Amino acid sequence: MKSSLKDRLKKSYQDKDKGGSGQPAFDWKKVDREVKYFKPKEGKNRINIIPYTIKSKSHPLVKTGDAKVGELDYLYDTYLHQRIGPSQTDIICLKKNFGKPCPICEQAEEYKQKGKEKEYMALRPKRMVLYNVQDVKNPEKGLQVFQISHFLFEHELIDEARNSSDNGEIIDFPDIEEGKVVSFRASTASFGGHEYFEYKSFSFLDREDPLEEDLIEEAISFDEIAKILSYEEIEKILYGEDSEPEEDEEEEEEEEEKPVKKSNKKRDLEDDEEEEEAIKKSSK
Repeated sequence: MKSSLKDRLKKSYQDKDKGGSGQPAFDWKKVDREVKYFKPKEGKNRINIIPYTIKSKSHPLVKTGDAKVGELDYLYDTYLHQRIGPSQTDIICLKKNFGKPCPICEQAEEYKQKGKEKEYMALRPKRMVLYNVQDVKNPEKGLQVFQISHFLFEHELIDEARNSSDNGEIIDFPDIEEGKVVSFRASTASFGGHEYFEYKSFSFLDREDPLEEDLIEEAISFDEIAKILSYEEIEKILYGEDSEPEEDEEEEEEEEEKPVKKSNKKRDLEDDEEEEEAIKKSSK
């Protein structure tokens, strides 16, 4: 378990400038307790990142052969189309995650070709990450879910974890026994009249004790509650026929698995630039 989690840290560092893979949005109703969400406050924040157990073959690392069901992961990394259609639904991007046709990407590209930059930016997929966390300053709040832009948070976090080590190894901050408290500063920035948080000054502090058993047991396996919609289902949401589609988990599980396409680094760097612009145009 420990070695697989360290491998995940190395892969996150290797992929920090590349396209992510994964498959939300998420069916939070499948979680058998109240889901609480972590919202950083301006200034210094301190969190423990709680690993979760991979439980599904649809987990992005399982699909690419980089992990197995039963191993640990500390984040869920995916491209999402956000607030789509009249229902304002978050939808997994079929193209960025699986290399399959995606009606939202097709519509976004049409807007781009017509010079409709605002409409294009609203539809383009954003790389997001999810963590199970404990707010060290407010431990009584228990386990919380932290969903945030990869560009703003994980990219900075994993880069610092790699560059702060004295021996050249990535700091194993999510390790259950010997991990670290992640300390960071949230600072308000603004662009075009909109405010958002930038996350800087990452550091890794010694924990007084190992992670609590209750937190580990409660950690949400995001792959287990991820929704994967078909091209036709996404079309209905995009154009307003947004009745909730019924999921056929067995059919999804039996679908022939195809390898996720390797990302194009030049295209990914362009994505990062667009992501930064999109973040600056959205409110905090």
